[in-house]
Amino acid sequence: MYIAVIADNIANRKHMERLLDRTSDAIMATTGNLYIESYGDPESMWPSIKRYDLFFVDITQDGKIDSTEIQDLQDVFKAMDSVSSNIEAIKFWIMSDPQLKPFFNFDFSDKKEKRK
Repeated sequence: MYIAVIADNIANRKHMERLLDRTSDAIMATTGNLYIESYGDPESMWPSIKRYDLFFVDITQDGKIDSTEIQDLQDVFKAMDSVSSNIEAIKFWIMSDPQLKPFFNFDFSDKKEKRK
């Protein structure tokens, strides 16, 4: 999965990159690698915009971060942590849905063999 991080504050951008790198390491065995690229302004991303599957955007008008933005970032990170810790349940749910199943190819055969 290709992820673009767009943030005008370099500290926020680097922090988001580190968190996504950790998430990538944690889920690599089950979902594959996350490819993360970061940008300081949206205009620099436009030439390659079609490459990305997911965007994290943190652009502030005045360059200052308020408590609402911090809470939003904390919520995003909690959601990411929840996804990575529940990846097997999420995959099972996807494979149980006949409308979603054709779009995913998760192999559960090794886990089924271990249960027997």
